[in-house]
Amino acid sequence: MKKVLLFAALLAFGSASVTNAQSAASAATANGAQMKFKTAETHDFGEIVESDNPYEHKFEFTNTGKTALIIQTVTAGCGCTTPEWSKQPVLPGKTSVISVKYNSKGRIGPFTKEVFVKSNATAEPYTLHIKGVVKAPPGK
Repeated sequence: MKKVLLFAALLAFGSASVTNAQSAASAATANGAQMKFKTAETHDFGEIVESDNPYEHKFEFTNTGKTALIIQTVTAGCGCTTPEWSKQPVLPGKTSVISVKYNSKGRIGPFTKEVFVKSNATAEPYTLHIKGVVKAPPGK
């Protein structure tokens, strides 16, 4: 009987600890940095012409959270896509941009690319997308 009571007490304590940890994590997320993009997280370039100059889109976002937003890394899925971002913290209520450049040289046809944003706003990387269709230049 003592073993059953001990087991029940341990189970109740463990369950309370998990619930408290989940509540603390939820509170940290609610009170932490939050990234809200001004426009869609997917940018469609439409039809673009193959070029030596990269095409660029700037994803503008605001930190709608209560603490500074720190972008740790922004990585692209391939070498034809180059992200750039500010290394400075984005204070609550302030805006910043993540610039994504796509090199269309030698890439005729449709494309869809992903850019992964790792920050203190979420545990998982946030994904941005660019897409379009590269056409050959006139006379080529």
